[in-house]
Formats: sequence, C-alpha cells, structure tokens
Amino acid sequence: MNTLSLTPGPAKLVRSKDWVNFHCLKCGQCCRDLENVVMVESLDAYRIARYLREHGQPDMEMALFYERYTSPMLLVEGYPVMMMNAPGPDHACAFLDNNRCSIYPARPWACRQYPISVGPGSRGKDFEWYLSLDRPFHLTGGKVLVKDWIYQNFPHEEREFLLREYDASIQIAKCLKAMDDVAREQCLKQIIYFRYIFYDLDDPFLPQYDRNLRALLQQLG
Repeated sequence: MNTLSLTPGPAKLVRSKDWVNFHCLKCGQCCRDLENVVMVESLDAYRIARYLREHGQPDMEMALFYERYTSPMLLVEGYPVMMMNAPGPDHACAFLDNNRCSIYPARPWACRQYPISVGPGSRGKDFEWYLSLDRPFHLTGGKVLVKDWIYQNFPHEEREFLLREYDASIQIAKCLKAMDDVAREQCLKQIIYFRYIFYDLDDPFLPQYDRNLRALLQQLG
C-alpha cells in the first residue's frame, strides 16, 4: 500500500538529472477534475489549517479542517485516507478562486510538486520521481531540471515526513491485514484520530506525528 501516490493516471519515471517540459499557464486546469484525486496528508492539513487560522478563520483546527474540506476514502484493507473536496464547477478544488489558489503558500504537497510526484525508492534510494502525463498540455514551453524542481519544492520537513509515512503505512497495513472485518472497522476511528486529528497547531508537527504513530501502533497491536 502506498498512501503517497499523488499523481493518478499515466506517469513515467524520471531521474534527478533529467529535463522535463513544463510551464505554468496559470489557467487553473490542474485545480479542476480533482474529485478523489488530491490526498490530504496530515502535514498538509496542519499547514493549511494554520494558514486558514491566520487568514480569516480563527477557529480553525485539524478536526474542523478535515470536516469542512475533505472526505474519507478507504484503501486496501480498510486503510482510511482523506481526499480534498472538489465541490466547484468541473470538480474544482474547494480552494480555487478566480483561477487562483486561495491557500497558495500552504497548498498541499501534491500541488506544490506537480507535475512531479514521488514514490518509495529502490536499490538504496529513499525516493523515486515520476512525471505526470495525464494533462499533456502542461508539458510544453520551458524546460525544468528535475533536480532543481525537487530542491525548490521538496523541503526537509516533507522528506522526513514521507520517510516516516512509508514505514508507518507498512506497519499499519500489517496490523489491519491480521484483523477480521469487525475488528478492522472498530479500529477505523482510532486510525483517523491519531493519523489526522490529534494535533495542536501551536506545536511542531513532526514530534506530534511520532507520538501519534507510537500511540496508534500500541492500540492496534
């Protein structure tokens, strides 16, 4: 199970030294047709909730963010993920406003990386990189060096978070696979709570993530 596959549809493996064609047209098309497309990880929600709290929604917290802006989806073995709502015309993102992202400084990691996505690495590599091919009209114009794109859009906190996520997903999936359907369903609320809700927006993210994962694995174990 890879909870971090962020670019649906066709994609090709690229290397950090590769050049790819990409030029942002500021057309808003990458923010449309997003029903069940953009996964909102806990780090995304934490950043967006903090941004919203500072920009007109002072009551914002993690639970409220997920309630207002996301919908749950069950993956293999009943593993819950949160998907960004796309309530606008053409299934546009909830945060698309006049063809512009209204939360751009805190936009989800998948959006920041586009048209590049990341997956677990192999042969000693932490990550592998993929170029999304599902909207080829974006892959024109200027050239972008993949290494530079990664450097600009994949900071240290994301790297640390994703490495933890890969390992956590495997551990949680193993626990769920060992359960029957009734036990798995009973654990669903615990998984959602510790994976997505139990965060204080005033405290650093990663220490809370580590605490939540330990608590969840103890509950599932």
